[in-house]
Amino acid sequence: MKKTVCLLSASASMAYYLWLGVHNHFQLSVLSFWLLLSLLLLWIAFWDRLPGKERIPRPVIFAAKLCLGAGLALFLSVEALVLWGMGQSAPEEPELDYVIVLGAGLNGERPSHTLELRLEHALSYLQEHSRTKVLVTGGLNTSASVTEAQAMENWLLEKGVEPRRILTEDHSTTTAENMQFGFPILLEDADGTGNKDVLFVGIATSDFHVFRSLCLASRAVRDTAAPGMEVCLYGMAADFPAASLSHYMVREFFTTCVDTLRGNMALPLPCK
Repeated sequence: MKKTVCLLSASASMAYYLWLGVHNHFQLSVLSFWLLLSLLLLWIAFWDRLPGKERIPRPVIFAAKLCLGAGLALFLSVEALVLWGMGQSAPEEPELDYVIVLGAGLNGERPSHTLELRLEHALSYLQEHSRTKVLVTGGLNTSASVTEAQAMENWLLEKGVEPRRILTEDHSTTTAENMQFGFPILLEDADGTGNKDVLFVGIATSDFHVFRSLCLASRAVRDTAAPGMEVCLYGMAADFPAASLSHYMVREFFTTCVDTLRGNMALPLPCK
């Protein structure tokens, strides 16, 4: 039974690898995970037939199983947090002061499909809450002629959002930089328009991306907010194409680990 399950799973993982690769010209980050997973499952399926396995010291086998189990436990823990983030939405009360839209690539000078889904999610909130401002974030990548922030601002202006409601951060190239560069702009604007002691900020991004974004935002807030200023953060999970969601959830595990090791993360705390 174990062998059958492993073989079926290995076949599914290999098929997914090939499908993602063909549709993304084999340029997708962490794509090799699915290839390595299929090879690991094949190795487990045929473990009993491997020549010389009886010569492997038992402590080595035990240590390998222990490492594999610990890695799986860590992976499942992070994925549980990713799933939690996928269920987050803007609160009915209080009204948000700002919505931050995170960049997600361009097609020429237009937002990519993923980025457009994020913008549409933010726009629906902005249309219902006329006092809320929006901060668009994202710099220039090598394949585009405009920054992500500029493309997003143009998109929002076309949809009727007033220029005075749009703030831009156009130097970042990662989600961590979105937060590190974006929050000073947001806090400076807030300081010039009322000196509020509490700001309510939503982060509009793809559903799988919400948890890490909230952690990165929490760290940026702690590094930039003035003493006595409280910033309440809320995830706003936008739709994401279902066919590639599994891959991006897996990729999120690795990027979460990397950002944690780099010291970019802080657990989002509930508002007082």
